[in-house]
Amino acid sequence: MMPRFVILHHEMPPESPRSNHWDLMLEHGSHLATWELPVAPRVGTQLKIVPLANHRVEYLDYEGPLTNHRGTVTRHDWGSYTKISDDEYQQVVILQGQSLTIRLTIKKQSQIGQEVELRIEAESSDLQTRTEH
Repeated sequence: MMPRFVILHHEMPPESPRSNHWDLMLEHGSHLATWELPVAPRVGTQLKIVPLANHRVEYLDYEGPLTNHRGTVTRHDWGSYTKISDDEYQQVVILQGQSLTIRLTIKKQSQIGQEVELRIEAESSDLQTRTEH
């Protein structure tokens, strides 16, 4: 079975110092590797993203309020992904979601919380086929 992913829209409570954002989560065994995105992923964009601590796999299917007044999450897209490469410098994956089929290139970082680069590209003729119908 292919590993799964989810992109959550994370709405923060009004009193929070953090802004609303999107969480990219890739299933990696018993946890989700997670990055905070400032905007929803769009083909042809390059973003500065922030690696976060690993999250529980339950977030793959969860929508709703978070504990400890951390806001609410809504699933933006979800599906499976294929790892193309993973070395000391970057990870490349293809997400096959409900609305997106994209190639992500995630630069690696030295520590949690340090911004890294995310490049988002169209992947395969499958994307064109979906948008032509």
